[in-house]
Amino acid sequence: MKIINDVIRKLREKQTPWTEIDRILDLPPDGARNKARGQEWYKEIAQSNPHDKASYVDKKSYRDDGSISSFIRTRLDEKKTFSKNELLELHGLDPDEFKIKNITSNEWSMTNGSGDKFYNFQSKILAEPVSDIDRLPEMITEAIQQYAKPFDIDVMDDDKLIGTLLINLPDLHIGSNTAEEYSVYQDGILIQLENQYENVVISLLGDLFNANSFQSKTIHDTRVSDTDIPQSWDEAVLFIEPIIQKALSTSPNVTVVYS
Repeated sequence: MKIINDVIRKLREKQTPWTEIDRILDLPPDGARNKARGQEWYKEIAQSNPHDKASYVDKKSYRDDGSISSFIRTRLDEKKTFSKNELLELHGLDPDEFKIKNITSNEWSMTNGSGDKFYNFQSKILAEPVSDIDRLPEMITEAIQQYAKPFDIDVMDDDKLIGTLLINLPDLHIGSNTAEEYSVYQDGILIQLENQYENVVISLLGDLFNANSFQSKTIHDTRVSDTDIPQSWDEAVLFIEPIIQKALSTSPNVTVVYS
């Protein structure tokens, strides 16, 4: 008898239904419950709310377009509002790799046999892969931060200042052209700046880059050859920044004009 009662207790601890216990032990209907009623553990375990124990359900289906339909059900100790990134992580998806397209979520409160309140939470989402366009703001921010570092300039010799130097730089089309290809012009400008002018005006007169967007298009939406925009920025810095630094080190008045 003790062995049967021990089996009943272990099965109930696993939330096995009474009818299933009757079947396993070959007992008549409600036989397992009747045997358990006289046991000390009956009120604690045998009548426990089937929602007392935390449960977790995770179902995913993968689509041909790379999107994922995910359903989860879990238990929460307190009511919580999840951000989209938190919800993706709760579904086991990386927020850096996926974004949420559709969400259907709800929760309801429960109270276990001990009077403790908790929440059953279930959520269904459709997540799709993050595209390069979605990453664009982050890519631009990372690229710009590379060029946001201040630099020191040596003090000039004021006694040598003369006139104004106008440096016109039109149609560089950097992206299809490189800083190396313009090195001879850069060298000539740096040598000219050695004369130490009272004013230096650096004019970037349009079409600094070969493309105007990450989609390799001009400002008029004309498609041009594939252009690596971050690489174009690197090339532009390699050509223009030494000129600006040299101008600042040799002139008290430096203006950069961008058209």
